[in-house]
Amino acid sequence: DFLEKYSYTVYIFQFLLYGFWPQVGQVNLLVFLIFLYSSSYIIANCIQQPIQKWWASHQTGQLVVPVALAAFFMVCCAIPDLQIQTAQTPADLPALVQLDRSIDVRLKLHDPTGHPDSNIINPSVLVKDDELIVVARRHRRETKQHSGVYDGPDGTWDAVIIEEIWHSDIVMGRAAIGSMEVNPVNPVNPVPEVTVSSWGGLLTEDGRAWEDLCVVETWIPENRTLMRMIVTGPEDPKVVTDGKDGILLAFDSRPPKGPSKSSSCRRNTQGRLESLPQMYVASSIDVSKPLVPIKGYRLKSGSSDLAEKNWIPFIYDSSLHFVYTPLPHYILEAALDGSSSSDTIYSTTHGPFHQLQKEHLEIRGSAQAVLVDNPKSTPHLPHPHYLALIHLFDPSTRRYGHFAYRFQAEPPFMILQVSS
Repeated sequence: DFLEKYSYTVYIFQFLLYGFWPQVGQVNLLVFLIFLYSSSYIIANCIQQPIQKWWASHQTGQLVVPVALAAFFMVCCAIPDLQIQTAQTPADLPALVQLDRSIDVRLKLHDPTGHPDSNIINPSVLVKDDELIVVARRHRRETKQHSGVYDGPDGTWDAVIIEEIWHSDIVMGRAAIGSMEVNPVNPVNPVPEVTVSSWGGLLTEDGRAWEDLCVVETWIPENRTLMRMIVTGPEDPKVVTDGKDGILLAFDSRPPKGPSKSSSCRRNTQGRLESLPQMYVASSIDVSKPLVPIKGYRLKSGSSDLAEKNWIPFIYDSSLHFVYTPLPHYILEAALDGSSSSDTIYSTTHGPFHQLQKEHLEIRGSAQAVLVDNPKSTPHLPHPHYLALIHLFDPSTRRYGHFAYRFQAEPPFMILQVSS
């Protein structure tokens, strides 16, 4: 009788409470049931039962409530959408910061064709032939829930299907740049506005549009719920010159489905769909013509059994190279069709990175590496070197920290300096 008294509250609020669970898809059933029934007990006694008593004793008021709710919802529909400030233009960050010999500025990106709720994140920039070239990831999240049928490896079930959708694609643009000098008395952001548009010309290796990617499925048999993670397109591009006159992009993406659709996607040990991001490269790109068909090739040096991302691309001796991992500082070479163009691989280490690793921080790659050969601008390292970025991830707090580092301009590409 005790459980029956609160069963309706459990039925109504189970998915809402599941949404508050710290690790979706990794539920300890006993602990979650304790959490569910404890919360349902509080909700029933503090909200549900008082409302039921009021409802039973106010029969006249019952006639007013539907009208009042209808009027309330009509008023809500008439209220214009609030323009919530997002991380795209954070109010607490200045648009320009002057450092000793450089400036830190906010990119001015204009996205006229993007969804109103989309954000432009993880930009990569390249200065080439007096032009500023920008590529970035356009990102938006959406959740859908519906009833359906799940045809899984252990049977066919009527199920509640919850789809977590990441609408993702790559945008690109360019703008002419003039002098980047800043007046110290009245500093103004010298970076021009760049209008970006979707990279619609990206094709798979067999010439199909880059869409309909492999998904991740998590089945919860206790309540017959299927959690499905869907990413709609490529992510996190990094732009570099190709060592000649053109540019190329390295990016990560969930693998596109093959002609046989879901049968071409990876499955886990339980037989359910699983999708791990992989690294890809595309060359001969003209950012002013984003609809020109260009094929993307998977970088075969990576493992299809691991989530591959955050490689740091750079050009050495007119060839494409990557920092595969910052620690060890593992360098590999790749051809533009994704194949490994050489068996030459360099691996070095760095003491300060080891110390960070001992503090249980994950060291991950970030943007592309840039060759710096300007002794006047780098008096503490007055010889050629590569400048790159890393980010540190703390799994306990899920917070990121970002640092710059320098490594040798020649093999074995040892790390020379790390910012504080």
